[in-house]
Amino acid sequence: MYKDRMTNIVIEDKKSKKIAGNGQSVYGPFDESSTKDSAVQSYVVYDTINKTWTGYLQGDGGVKLSSSSYLFYNFPKVTEIEGIQNLNTTNVTTMYYMFGHCEQLQSLDLSHFNTSSVENMSLMFSYMSNLTSLTFGENFDTSSVTDMSWMFNGCSQLQELDLSNFNTSKVTDMDSMFSDAKNLSKITYGPNFIHRIGASVNYMFSNCPANTPNASVHSSWGNVFS
Repeated sequence: MYKDRMTNIVIEDKKSKKIAGNGQSVYGPFDESSTKDSAVQSYVVYDTINKTWTGYLQGDGGVKLSSSSYLFYNFPKVTEIEGIQNLNTTNVTTMYYMFGHCEQLQSLDLSHFNTSSVENMSLMFSYMSNLTSLTFGENFDTSSVTDMSWMFNGCSQLQELDLSNFNTSKVTDMDSMFSDAKNLSKITYGPNFIHRIGASVNYMFSNCPANTPNASVHSSWGNVFS
């Protein structure tokens, strides 16, 4: 109802009632918890003066997630996600389409994410067409991931990508992983960026000028792209 209007998202580590200030309208709270116990709640605040819509996602001690599929999918006007470090992703197993089609979001810092349980990252950043900065950290653990297909598809403004901490030893699907990232010219790979035997890499670099992984990254790549 509000996602097409929202310009900002704020994630808070404490539940608190939103009170309308001068020129504001408050909608909520809405129960966003999977168990419908209001452990996670949201508000929407409309500022009639600045004509902005802000979404608030709250949870005491942080917002604990069991799934983050489609969490921020298709928020076409959002330019900033504040407090993303307050997302607890420890138990998340799928991040399918998590940020897909956030077309105005320019930067993301996921260095606080714990992704050790995540198995699916397909389409995670797909069509973030204005994204220019994407930061991963040491806790961004991909050792359990099996699907990275279309992960960065359509990130057309992204020029560099540091995947030096990525472990792809279990990934079976990399189809179109970087497709249509047409300005992506430099990817930094690490020694654990592995081509699993039989893993699909169809159109992995379609319409993407970036350097492909090869045997100098890990011997498993051999002549995959030759």
